[in-house]
Amino acid sequence: LACLSAPWESVRGSGRWNCCLDTKFGTDFRMAPPLWARVTVTIIECVFIVVGGRDIVAPGYPLPLPDDDKLMTLWFDDVKTDIGHGFLCQLIGCFICTVGLSKIIMCWMPAEGQILRYYLTLNFMFTNMFSMGVAAKAAPHILQKYGGNIYPFVGIWGIETLAFAFFAFSGDKSLKAKKVK
Repeated sequence: LACLSAPWESVRGSGRWNCCLDTKFGTDFRMAPPLWARVTVTIIECVFIVVGGRDIVAPGYPLPLPDDDKLMTLWFDDVKTDIGHGFLCQLIGCFICTVGLSKIIMCWMPAEGQILRYYLTLNFMFTNMFSMGVAAKAAPHILQKYGGNIYPFVGIWGIETLAFAFFAFSGDKSLKAKKVK
């Protein structure tokens, strides 16, 4: 990989580490997600962080989201009172918040982490696609049995996946190469 040939090279005398500077070819590879992708991912993940936070602070209580009261019936009936089931709900909420915060940090991280950002983008994109598949497969059964509609979650995962795909695979906007002076 050309961008790893001089990983400890100083950026124009600033003393900062630049993992993407290639002094042999004089190219500085920078991945800069477009602002619309950053904002899209941030807004979507804020919704999931609110849901995860609810699972941590008040497991089993619905939020004012569409069909959330019906989706609460997916949990055990005693999730509000039983310590074991409440713990599982809170643990899942922690995982939801962790993934959401990781995605937000990945979108807004500084330029020094560009290689990591690229691989995290691919990871989150494929994780979203897997989550969409699982949710889409379960959606008709959940709608029929509980009356809760999880298709909106499939839709927002789809939007976020498209933003990640654009970010990862568009050469003209995501991966920029410019000459170093």
